[in-house]
Amino acid sequence: MIEDYDQITAFHYASYRPLLHTKILESYLPNHEKIELGLDIGCGTGQSAISLSAFCKKVIGVDPSQEMIQKSIEHPSVTYQTMKNNVLDFNDDSFDIITFAGSLFYAKSQEILDESIRVSKTNTRVIAYDFEILLSPIFKLLGVIEEAHIASNYNHEENFTGLQTAAITFMSNINKLLTLK
Repeated sequence: MIEDYDQITAFHYASYRPLLHTKILESYLPNHEKIELGLDIGCGTGQSAISLSAFCKKVIGVDPSQEMIQKSIEHPSVTYQTMKNNVLDFNDDSFDIITFAGSLFYAKSQEILDESIRVSKTNTRVIAYDFEILLSPIFKLLGVIEEAHIASNYNHEENFTGLQTAAITFMSNINKLLTLK
């Protein structure tokens, strides 16, 4: 049942998802001058929204899963709301920055892009990023035999290709390996 899946997934996101978001955002936002208002689309349980709050005075995290929002992590600079029918329930020209943190693969649609553009101020920065944790080196260090890799169609490098993007300007693509110690 999809509802059970959402509850289990939300629990795992809140409990085990790594806190890499701040490190990744620093690659895009090197100066720490706080931006007024940020939007995190597909915020899950909030780790990415909380990380975005280091760069924004206020952040709103939206996710289509009510279960994710119910498990979201409280933070004084972050509020959460459920997104319904690919509609962002905000006024035009509201946000200074919008992030898709590991969510663009699921959220990619012309509707979401158009809504993101609608709620963006002039020169809003839209940052779509993702990460993959490579467990093979850890398993090797622990002497654990890795089970066969399960094939997935998930694309960690998803972007806006294939959508009508005339209203946005592509700035850069950063692809790098981070080692956690």
